[in-house]
Amino acid sequence: MVRMSLSDDNNAQWIMLSGFAVSLVVIGLALLLNQAMISSHQSAQAEQDFPKHDILEMRTETFKEAARLNLSANVTSGDFNNTMEQYCENIDTLYLMYGEHVNISINNTNGTAVAVKVKFTDGITNFIETGVV
Repeated sequence: MVRMSLSDDNNAQWIMLSGFAVSLVVIGLALLLNQAMISSHQSAQAEQDFPKHDILEMRTETFKEAARLNLSANVTSGDFNNTMEQYCENIDTLYLMYGEHVNISINNTNGTAVAVKVKFTDGITNFIETGVV
């Protein structure tokens, strides 16, 4: 006669143990996938937050305007200073609308060279450059 009892059958325990292990693996993979998606989003967002286009545009236009006025034959020193002062005020006002502060100082040193100092800050990024036109 074959005698069977509940304590001799271990198949159900193995099934439950393997189900528990599979569920832990699935949860671990889901967490890894989630972290991978978040880290790629954060690095892409950090690249977009850097205002390189704003800085480059402001810098290029400032140097171009100073060079244009400096090389013009019919612009006096007073006209140059007044025009550049107005330009600096307008640039600062435009960038303040977007939460960025621009401080441009221009020194007409000897009539032929112009020293330009550009400061840009948006609360996170600080940029300072000095150049001669």
